[in-house]
Amino acid sequence: AHDSSASRDQTNAERTAKEIAHWRFNLILALIPTIPITFFTLVLGQIIPGSIPALDAHVVPGLMLRMLLAWVLATPLQFVVGWPFMYHAWLRLRGGCTMGMDFLIAIGTLTAYLYSVVELSIAIASGGEHKAADFFDAGALILTFVVLGKYLESAAKGRTASALTSLLMLQPDEAAVLEPAGAAASAETAAAAAAAEQAEAESGGPVDAAQVELSTVHATKPPAAAGEGRPRAD
Repeated sequence: AHDSSASRDQTNAERTAKEIAHWRFNLILALIPTIPITFFTLVLGQIIPGSIPALDAHVVPGLMLRMLLAWVLATPLQFVVGWPFMYHAWLRLRGGCTMGMDFLIAIGTLTAYLYSVVELSIAIASGGEHKAADFFDAGALILTFVVLGKYLESAAKGRTASALTSLLMLQPDEAAVLEPAGAAASAETAAAAAAAEQAEAESGGPVDAAQVELSTVHATKPPAAAGEGRPRAD
C-alpha cells in the first residue's frame, strides 16, 4: 500500500511539473510580443505620441508603421496563446454549459483584436481620412496576465504537492502499540463478560459471571509442568 501511494504521488508530481512547464512556456510566448505591442500602441500612441517619427510613418495611407507592427505581433498572440481559452469557451457553449472564465477571456481579447482590425481596415479603405484607434495592447495584456496567473497557480500547486509528498514519505511502515497498565486485566474482564453472554444465550438461562470468569482465567493459564504441584511420595 505504501509503494502504491508513493507511485501515485510520483505520478501527480510529474503531472504538476508538466503543467508548470506548459504555463511557463506560454508565459514566455506571451511576453515576447506583448512588450513591443504595449510600447507601440500604448506608449507611442497615447502617452508620448510622435516621439519616434519613423514609427509614425505611413506604410499605406491610414496605416502607420507602429500600427502594422502591433497588428503583426498581436495576431499569433491572439490565435496561439489565446487559442486554448477560445477552444474551451466554444466547447462549453456547444455543450450548453454556463459561460465560464474561458468565455470571458476569449470574448474580451477577441473583441479588442477584431475591433482594432476593423478600425485599421476602415482607415486604409478611406485613404487615411478615418483616423484609426487600435486596441491591440488590451487583448495582449489580458492574455499575458491570465497566463501569468495560471503559471503562479500551477507553481503553488506544485509546491503544495511536494510538501505533502515529503510528509507522506515520513510515514513509518510499522508502529509499536503501547498498552497502559491494567489493560490486560480489562481485556480479561471483557472476555469473561462476552463468554457469560454467550453461555447464557446457549443455555437459555442466567449464568454466573464469576464462574465464567474463573473458568476463562483457568483456561488461559498455561498447564502445569510435569511433577509440579503433585505431593511427593516418601
